[in-house]
Amino acid sequence: MDERSVDLLFLAWNRREFTEESFGMLLRNTDWKFVNKLFVIDDGSTDGTLEFLERAIREVPANHELLRTRFGNSCTATNHFIEVSTAPLLAKLDNDTIYPPGWLRQSLAVYDKHPELDMLGLEAFYEVADGDVDRSYARCPYVSGLALYRRACFEKFGMPTPHETWFGLEEWMESNPQIVCGWIRPSIPTILLDRIPFQPWAGYAEKYQQWGWQRTWKKYHHKSTLYRWRWPEEGGDIPHQPPDYVPPDPSAVMLDASGFGQWGHGTHQPALIGAVAAARPGPVVEYGAGHYSTPLLHALCAASGRTLLTIDHDRAWLDKFESLRSPEHSLVFAEDWDRVLPVVASTPWAVVFIDHAPADRRVVEIARLARRCEFMVVHDTEHSVYGYESVFKKEFQYRYDYKRLHPWTTILSNLRRFPAEL
Repeated sequence: MDERSVDLLFLAWNRREFTEESFGMLLRNTDWKFVNKLFVIDDGSTDGTLEFLERAIREVPANHELLRTRFGNSCTATNHFIEVSTAPLLAKLDNDTIYPPGWLRQSLAVYDKHPELDMLGLEAFYEVADGDVDRSYARCPYVSGLALYRRACFEKFGMPTPHETWFGLEEWMESNPQIVCGWIRPSIPTILLDRIPFQPWAGYAEKYQQWGWQRTWKKYHHKSTLYRWRWPEEGGDIPHQPPDYVPPDPSAVMLDASGFGQWGHGTHQPALIGAVAAARPGPVVEYGAGHYSTPLLHALCAASGRTLLTIDHDRAWLDKFESLRSPEHSLVFAEDWDRVLPVVASTPWAVVFIDHAPADRRVVEIARLARRCEFMVVHDTEHSVYGYESVFKKEFQYRYDYKRLHPWTTILSNLRRFPAEL
């Protein structure tokens, strides 16, 4: 671990009480010898947060800079940080998060151990271990804004495209599967203040939500072990699980350590099997190739005498499935989604599968193909980032949500209800 190898971003927008706690813990718990420079971005706070940061930043024992901005989007602020920083590794936290003692040292140790790793997420999504223990990472399609990032990835793949208030970074990672992303494992006890169930933090979160400064999240268990390092009197003996944790289906086949039943690469499989089995004779189209969908659809279509069309906008990724090409299975590179869509829309499909990138493109295909298929299968349907709900309500009469595996998958139709319970 080289000294001064990390540039650090602390991003704030209002929520002064959260800011005071998170910045105080950052000062106390960071191994500052590894920090090249701390960038504090206040993105237009009006509640005293900026004034607090102007005072508190003087206590930082490293090179630092306070930037006053009005981007209105966390991804835009992160992009600016990437552009003005210089270190090979970048670390970020928001003003609703507290990292535990030794968080940076322990994260850098994972990078030293795994030089292939690009992005390391720091949220507590796995078993939690305090202190200096041997840590690795669990592979996943993307990590959140609470993470460490290799600068070289942004130089190679370009900058994320921001949209709405909070989105852009995760979608950029998911659309570039060559980027090696992982959650630190065992997890460090990172605490998100807006998910704390006890006072005063729960009250602050409710106030921030009313003022539009805070999204609504499920709370941690009130006796979770996660808090013990910070609030021993509140922490209990309940092993930590993230609020949106869904236990994996015990019947699931673990195709590999990073896939089915963990980070959602294969959680659409039961819905795909059900939809193809229930659909009347006809072809199938797959938007977005994948290790857990393309071979499965190839086999299902072959067994049922259907043709399959797989479309992807990443030529190198699509080439990985070249061995499946046949007269019955076409693979098409979509350099421009808009040029491909009219051709697809001219065909009546038995099943349409939607799981492609970029994220904001999915609703375009969903709306255009809603009346050109018997069943449409859409992956990741619990995530609001895709904007699914409005188009589902507008375009479809029938809906079945498969929630036994996370991320969820939804089967839609305008012709008939899905005839089974998965």
